Amino acid sequence: MDQMHQPPLPANWDRCHAYNQRKRRYCRQMPVPLSGNTNIDTPRYCGNHMHLIGDFSGDNVTACVSNDSDGLGIKCSQVHKKERGKRIPCPIDPSHLIFESALSRHMLVCPAATHQQYVASQEFYSQNFNRGGFGRLCAGSCEDHANGDRLFNNRHHELAIAVLRVFHHIFQPDKCRSFKTLDDEKKTEPIDYLKSITQNEIYESIREIDLSSIEEQWENSESTTQNETKSPQSPDEDERRANKSDSHQAAGRLSNAIARHRIKAGGPRHLHQIASILGHLRENDLLTNEGAMSDENNIKVNDSKGSAIPINVIEMGAGRGMLGLVVAGAIGASSAEPPKVQLFLVDRSGSRAKAETKIRNAIKDTTTCGPNTSEVKADCLKLDAVSVTRIKCDLAHVHIPTALPFLCPDPSSERRASTPSKTIVIAKHLCGSGTDLALKSLREIAPTGSIDGCVMATCCHGLCEWKDYTGRDCLLGLFCGVGGLSWFGESDFDVLKRWAPASVLDDRHDVSSEDVGDDHTDCLHGNKKEDGNVFTVVKELGLSCGGNGLGRACQRIIDYGRCDYMEKTLFCSSMSSDGGNSGQSLYEVKLFHYVPRNVTPQNALIMAVRK
Repeated sequence: MDQMHQPPLPANWDRCHAYNQRKRRYCRQMPVPLSGNTNIDTPRYCGNHMHLIGDFSGDNVTACVSNDSDGLGIKCSQVHKKERGKRIPCPIDPSHLIFESALSRHMLVCPAATHQQYVASQEFYSQNFNRGGFGRLCAGSCEDHANGDRLFNNRHHELAIAVLRVFHHIFQPDKCRSFKTLDDEKKTEPIDYLKSITQNEIYESIREIDLSSIEEQWENSESTTQNETKSPQSPDEDERRANKSDSHQAAGRLSNAIARHRIKAGGPRHLHQIASILGHLRENDLLTNEGAMSDENNIKVNDSKGSAIPINVIEMGAGRGMLGLVVAGAIGASSAEPPKVQLFLVDRSGSRAKAETKIRNAIKDTTTCGPNTSEVKADCLKLDAVSVTRIKCDLAHVHIPTALPFLCPDPSSERRASTPSKTIVIAKHLCGSGTDLALKSLREIAPTGSIDGCVMATCCHGLCEWKDYTGRDCLLGLFCGVGGLSWFGESDFDVLKRWAPASVLDDRHDVSSEDVGDDHTDCLHGNKKEDGNVFTVVKELGLSCGGNGLGRACQRIIDYGRCDYMEKTLFCSSMSSDGGNSGQSLYEVKLFHYVPRNVTPQNALIMAVRK
């Protein structure tokens, strides 16, 4: 944002005068007390923004400090901050700032550097092992790219129509949800029909299946019905259902258990999402030890004792690991004699209030005080039956077969481990390319049948990267086939990913307004006219779906490419006797909305379950 658009200081503002353009507000830190500066019109800054004072000098500040009789002057180390240069993001960990002049010295003592060296020394660390995505990088010849497509003079208009055409052929014909190869006939719909597709039609093309009621067991009979109906038609209805959902969630069985164990899983909307994911796992028999797989023929093994067959829960991009904690606790409470539950949390760094602490405290309380029979009987979470292991490594560099060797076949015998087990992989709001990196990390173990189910809630499609995207072949075939484009590559995908975040924006967003946001937001949402602003393109083409609908269509197409990779490559059967890929999928792959959009606009869930 330009300086001319900076708003005036709020009335009686006694904080720092530095304006944060990205957050569109003034810094809220207390300014450095300079007792010698009594002019109220002089800008006052905190220690982080002292370099913004134009006529700031060490001598002037030293004088101010020397005249400070009340002892509130700044420290000597703060006096010469301007002389030390400006603050820059740390090259190793940009989450904190350092002085530019102290860069070389900081690199020797930075905690992030020490942690990075520790992770790199681990056996499971392999630099950029999961990067690279899957598929070709572009489709079409250089001549096609130079000549372009002839339907519109504007490439962004051409892409917008192609997005609607591809979305229509994937999700709307015959309400088909399976991910099969499209017909060879390249049927193209009239452009006028594509322009008439509404926002609600795009949303309702994806089935909404909310199974949170299975876990919550709300007392209100109206909320116990499974939500597989159409989405709300108006914002007022969305808000009404959101408030209703929040009130029910607080009285639910799972919510009460989470509160009883003092699990910081977020507010009611986060609990709603966790409950629905847990409901889908239970609906597909992934929370019990029945049907665990063993030996090279994938024979189901049931154990009457219940505890002999362990269940492994792997949460990708876990963060604090609250989803994995709830899922593992629900597995522990699924039977009278709880199975052995192993929880593995894969994340690049640790955090406070982790799942490990809750599990450790639950085991300690059970050992010290013994189980409370009445509470255990009513509790739907049993945390003392869970053992947890955190794998601190970026998803781009973790080698899952080394980190979790029990999932991989024995190279000498070419068979799975002799001990039967059940393994599920979960992730909630794994941002951007994190979903692609997580899927790519499973490529050595998924074809062996070691994974019984994979559930991932996608998020932040605007942060996806074409070079790491796993559905490139699918999108290239779609856009250069039914999409009607002669060329598709990274530049076109970048436009799609910039349009995708528009699904959470209001269609009344005015790009001509002076307050359109900072440069980061402009780049992400494509808010600049030269970037092919999604709302400008929608207005120029007269699309009924609006920017919100077009952005959601881009999101689902990106997710569809991932589903195609999961079904046709990742979870495909292992090599046949002649050395080729037999092409038979071992899993059923589904894409649907797992909660209403009033709970979260990022409500798409990808699920792969063993057939």
